[in-house]
Amino acid sequence: MASPVLVCCRMTRGRFGGETKLHNLVLLCFAHHQIVHHSQWKIIMRGGIPYFIPPAFIDPTRTPIRHARYSMKC
Repeated sequence: MASPVLVCCRMTRGRFGGETKLHNLVLLCFAHHQIVHHSQWKIIMRGGIPYFIPPAFIDPTRTPIRHARYSMKC
């Protein structure tokens, strides 16, 4: 199986004033990058960890969620 291609994605898009700087970037696979840019998903950063906000039709409260990988305690 081929490795997925990762894309640097701006959490705040350039046309909305988002800079191409580390504090505004998250790595996504190509498929998830397309989903974020062509749907109502939103990404925010909290404490250096990306949180994903689902569209209202998935979660009416639009509660930010994060990947379980970043929830583990070491």
